[in-house]
Amino acid sequence: MKLKLRPQDQVLTLEDEIFVERYVGNVISKLNRLYNVNETEAERLLEGSAFLASLKTDPEYVVNHSTEYWVEELITRKISQHV
Repeated sequence: MKLKLRPQDQVLTLEDEIFVERYVGNVISKLNRLYNVNETEAERLLEGSAFLASLKTDPEYVVNHSTEYWVEELITRKISQHV
């Protein structure tokens, strides 16, 4: 998933951008492995999520939490939307 930053968002170095892309990839991979969520569905979960919003404005906040933390947050959000 290619992260699209707005001009007012924090500017990342190329090294940081690569790290963030891998981090997002790890979240998507764990969604698939732990909850059988395919890549398309995982990207839909990310859209509009606190994870993605925070990643755009404060990537340090995001990466200070484990990918498992974010997977659980995304799954909890998905479940609460279907109740």
